[in-house]
Amino acid sequence: MNEINRTCTWIAVVVSLFIVGCGGGGNDKDVTGGKDQVATDGTGDVQVPDDQLPGDMPVPPEDQTVPPDLAGDTRVEPDETPADTGKDVQEPEDVPVTPDIEKDTAVEDTGTDGTLEETAADLLEKDAELPANAVGPDGGEISGPDGTKLIIPAGALDKVVEFSFAKVDAPHAGTFTVLSIAVDIGPSGTQFLKDATLEIPVDSLPGSGTPVVYTAEGKDKPWTALPTEIKGMTLSATVKHLSWFQAGFEGKTDVELLCDYLIPCMVEKCGLVEPGLSEAKAECPTLFETELTPEQIAPLLATADCNALLKDLAKYNLELVDACDIQTGPCDESVPYVVGCMVSDCPKSAPFKVGMEQLFGYQCSMAPDVFGTYTVMTCSQIVKYFSENDSHTNAMCTTGQAVPAADCTKLLDNFKKCPAPAGSKFGMMTSEVIGYYMCGLGMMGDAAVSCALAALNDCNAFYACFPE
Repeated sequence: MNEINRTCTWIAVVVSLFIVGCGGGGNDKDVTGGKDQVATDGTGDVQVPDDQLPGDMPVPPEDQTVPPDLAGDTRVEPDETPADTGKDVQEPEDVPVTPDIEKDTAVEDTGTDGTLEETAADLLEKDAELPANAVGPDGGEISGPDGTKLIIPAGALDKVVEFSFAKVDAPHAGTFTVLSIAVDIGPSGTQFLKDATLEIPVDSLPGSGTPVVYTAEGKDKPWTALPTEIKGMTLSATVKHLSWFQAGFEGKTDVELLCDYLIPCMVEKCGLVEPGLSEAKAECPTLFETELTPEQIAPLLATADCNALLKDLAKYNLELVDACDIQTGPCDESVPYVVGCMVSDCPKSAPFKVGMEQLFGYQCSMAPDVFGTYTVMTCSQIVKYFSENDSHTNAMCTTGQAVPAADCTKLLDNFKKCPAPAGSKFGMMTSEVIGYYMCGLGMMGDAAVSCALAALNDCNAFYACFPE
């Protein structure tokens, strides 16, 4: 009977909309006071005394067994009234909730306002995607400003932590030279169970001193160097806890080293004396920082001597050519350099390359020091200088050669066919130089060219078109 009663109770909870009488004849039950009242009306239904608990239910006689077909069904049909046991059957007052039901009906924790609150740790337990700035025990990477990156290995954290990166304005109070921005990585003071790695990219590496990552606990706190590895243009430091970080190095900057190199050279080669000497020392760092990039400064530090340094610097300030005693290279170095610059930066002059080599070679042989000064210029400076000082060169570089190629070929063939008169300037020129002068630069004039084209079959008339 106890087994039947428990089965009935379980069904009552699951159905929950009504209660089926167990052990009765199928009549409806009056629900009052939260208890099932069963009336005894002679139909087989029994009245359950209020003071009888389920634990007091009598045990059926040994010869009274539950038919197999009733083991899973607690309802008793009217014609199947159980034998009189001598006691009324009492149903339980309170319906117990089985463990399975508790699991299904559990209420999730809510915040103070009744809404669900999920932290990064909750998401990790649910195997959900963490916020971009959160890392848990499995490790991960967090990216910060200007390419900074915090790499956290597995096992470095025992819980999920949400990290933050912030640039620090004017934080530097150390003795090192700055190579990067300063970053404040939070939560401040976070300790790692295993060393993390902080990567900070830099724009340049110093010519002297060893670049490292420094750390400080905040504003006006001392900076301490961290174990740092240089990987190309990135500094990789070992980090045990979070605070402020910045890349730098102990020593002079490349600009300061360059000025230390240049000033004595200017004393030697340029006659630099006071008060210009003191002014140069004061202005040199600012001048180079504003006028030159780190990529331009680095090779200057590698120059062999003062002459080479001043020659390289003259590319950025041509006044050094006039102010300093700069030794230029021989013509066999300067001529090919100048011609190469013309062809590369003035492509329309390319058809006259041989003529330029011959003409520039002659000019250099007459004044090697003067022509050699072109070698201290960049290619763009050379072409600009020639264009600004010669309208014919400017026209050739801008619009192209002065005489069309077909007409130029006819004229040059005729110069080869007709020997130059004695004493003529053409007798001192090769056809390649004539081509550069006449066809490239147009220095013979349009009228002379038209006249010569009309007199191709008459050598005397042909040369008469070009007055000396």
